[in-house]
Amino acid sequence: MRRLLRALRSAEDGNVLVTVALALPLLVGSAGLAVDTIQWTWSKRNLQAAADAAATAGVYAAIQGDSVEDAVAQALARSGDTGVGTNVQVVRFPKGHEGDSLAVEVRLAAPAALSFTGMFLSSRPSIGSSAIATVVETGEYC
Repeated sequence: MRRLLRALRSAEDGNVLVTVALALPLLVGSAGLAVDTIQWTWSKRNLQAAADAAATAGVYAAIQGDSVEDAVAQALARSGDTGVGTNVQVVRFPKGHEGDSLAVEVRLAAPAALSFTGMFLSSRPSIGSSAIATVVETGEYC
């Protein structure tokens, strides 16, 4: 048995195969994390765009005296970027804009669809986004 182990240790045949076999999980894991990172960034970007559009639509509705919640819901339906399970909160008079009757904040939270890391998580993580819109009369905006 000892001779066999010495022979295997000194043998140079198949070294590349062993190295590739050891490195393959690292390569596959890195590729999977890269794909999930891109998916997360893309989802966050689309959710933020939907929140921005919904908050702007809410302000337009407030200016016209219409229902802010209906305008936000219609804007989100038009954007198509909010899927099943998206939590939507519409806040009138958000923090920092308490005296502003036209200020609207839209908060969105949606479950993330992660193909690789989702296999290792017990529940899906949530991606959140928020936007505040209002009318600025003084020309000083952020």
